[in-house]
Amino acid sequence: MNALGCYAILRSFGLTHQQIADGFATFSGVKRRLEERFNNGHKVAIDDFAHHPTAVRETIKAARQKYPKHKICAIFEPRSATSCMKIFETRFFESFATADLVMIAPVGRALAPENRIDTDLIAKNLNQQGVPSKAYSDYQDLKQDLARLPGDCVLLFMSNGDFQGLLKEIDTVCA
Repeated sequence: MNALGCYAILRSFGLTHQQIADGFATFSGVKRRLEERFNNGHKVAIDDFAHHPTAVRETIKAARQKYPKHKICAIFEPRSATSCMKIFETRFFESFATADLVMIAPVGRALAPENRIDTDLIAKNLNQQGVPSKAYSDYQDLKQDLARLPGDCVLLFMSNGDFQGLLKEIDTVCA
């Protein structure tokens, strides 16, 4: 959708179809938007800045289109001010429902319980809908479970953060 919008704008500025196509052909993408961090042919680790329910839903959709033969493991770190808020619980549940597996990292902000997202509840509801899910209270357990995942899966890391450095050692975790 972004490319189509860009195309329309560029055409309105007088660029030809071929000029735009040449530009698209050389565009390497944007950092932290479906950025491939590891790929051994079976496991693929993707870093994406998605931290809002709409972005999460669209990122999962894009990963499924790009890697149609892989299972999509949505790994989410609620860190931003909006992603940590209870108001988004239902929308996050709906966004994650299209993944094959969901892993939710610890909430990254201290909020009053009545305002804080309940990741355990999201995982419970996803499990009841047939989407294997787990909410984590620490990163070590998350890292251990990631290392045990079978091949042919996309590890789709979504956060405005870095999962407490986990992404820096993703080669070791995925190997």
